[in-house]
Amino acid sequence: MTAQVTFLALATAVYMSVPAARAPVWAVIGLAGAAAVVTGAQVHRPTRRWPWWVLAAGLVAFVAGDTYYNVLEEYFHASNPFPSPADACYLVTYPLFALGLWGLVRQRRAGWDLPSVLDALIIIAGLALPVWVYLVRPLAEAEGLTWQQRAISIAYPLGDVLVLALLTRLLLPGPPGGPNRSVQLLVAGTVTLLAFDIAYGILQLNATWQAGTLLDAGWIVFYSAWGLAALHSSMVDVTASQPERESLRLPRPRLVGLAVVTLIAPAILLYEGLVSSTHDAPVIAAFSGLLYLLVIFRLWGMVVAHGRAVTRELALREAGASLVAAVRPKDVADACEAAVTRVLGPSVPHRTTLLPPERVAGRASHRHTHLASPAELGPDAGDELPEEAAVLVCPMVHPDRPKGESMGALLVAGPAESLLETWGSLEILASHAGLAMQRVVLRQEVTRRQSEAYFRTLVRNASDVILIVADDDTVRYASPSAESVFGTADLVGLPLPGLLDARDRSRAARELREVRDHGPSGTHGH
Repeated sequence: MTAQVTFLALATAVYMSVPAARAPVWAVIGLAGAAAVVTGAQVHRPTRRWPWWVLAAGLVAFVAGDTYYNVLEEYFHASNPFPSPADACYLVTYPLFALGLWGLVRQRRAGWDLPSVLDALIIIAGLALPVWVYLVRPLAEAEGLTWQQRAISIAYPLGDVLVLALLTRLLLPGPPGGPNRSVQLLVAGTVTLLAFDIAYGILQLNATWQAGTLLDAGWIVFYSAWGLAALHSSMVDVTASQPERESLRLPRPRLVGLAVVTLIAPAILLYEGLVSSTHDAPVIAAFSGLLYLLVIFRLWGMVVAHGRAVTRELALREAGASLVAAVRPKDVADACEAAVTRVLGPSVPHRTTLLPPERVAGRASHRHTHLASPAELGPDAGDELPEEAAVLVCPMVHPDRPKGESMGALLVAGPAESLLETWGSLEILASHAGLAMQRVVLRQEVTRRQSEAYFRTLVRNASDVILIVADDDTVRYASPSAESVFGTADLVGLPLPGLLDARDRSRAARELREVRDHGPSGTHGH
């Protein structure tokens, strides 16, 4: 990237200082951006490379139009006709840019994300209004233009808005791992392209446009930013599928941006009312109404999402009560199954499984909640699930103590969209299930120890003699009451027949044989 920036800086300096070399140097600057996009796709090898190749093709078409325009004026001293082959190259550029950006959006955002779509539409509607008022309408009303010239002139700013719309969709929502440098460079280049295309259109309307000025630096920034976006290592994440978890909280930067965009229409109306008579009231009213409806739909979506969150909270409360009352591992599993059904909804096909700790190490070794493939559930657990089912693996540990002792994992298989929407609730349910499982295990251990203590107390205080005899007829244990019969309680290791009277030995041997023939093998109590 350093070499690319250095080369572009030197080329820009030559373009600005050597008028005779402007045409070839401009072509080199544009082709360097396209070459950087291709090089980045080859070096970093993202999951899908074709969107980057399409973007590079769009840059080449853009450079071809600029080169034709510059060569015609510099070397043939001819005025560029309008429309011309340069305009054809420019118009091809926008579909290529749109297709490439659509490919990035399609690969990165799986599923239907209505909140992000509405946010993008709000931003685009707000930014399209000044483009329409200050560029499209003057072009439509300009005198001396044929219908072809008028249509092409209007197509340029509309193409910029289309590219910006797709880029906004790519930008929203933000990536889970934080800002993506490659996306930021794409945004910077596209915004610069839109701003300078609008400035170019206004200067053309006023017949004050002139090549070779500092205004050309805007397109140089566009070429450079898109090339650097592909060379940056974060470009791999742009085409990587990144499922998004639902969040009721709107990020503050996005909230500020949406607020600013919605104020564009009244700001234009106020400006026109202060400096002159209002000429664009119908257009401003139409855009204001559209923005109003989009904001209402956005708020409606947030209200619906909040209602679902309240339902999930009630389900977690009921699950907490059931888990507190659980006394067996099966009770914990049944409570989790009922809670997952309520959280996801009865109409969502799913399968819930609790993995014990010994199976977690091999099948769900992550210490944090994550999505996995259905294969981790095994063939039986994955039956009757749709092919697009995913598995949410929730370790049964407290989220604030991920390194604590794990009691297993809660595995929920179902549609990826539903799992992402209920990610947080299922994660909380798993932590509560882990606490319940710890309590069940602790209770079983306490019960076992109490039983052992009760048995020891019973044996030690019994008046009858209790002996535990091994297979070789030697005593392995003698209760304290043996001292009253045999004169000593230290009988461990002594043969049982030697402790009996000679007249009772044959009967005792016969009884021992009967116990061995009809009872369990090993040690025996008498």
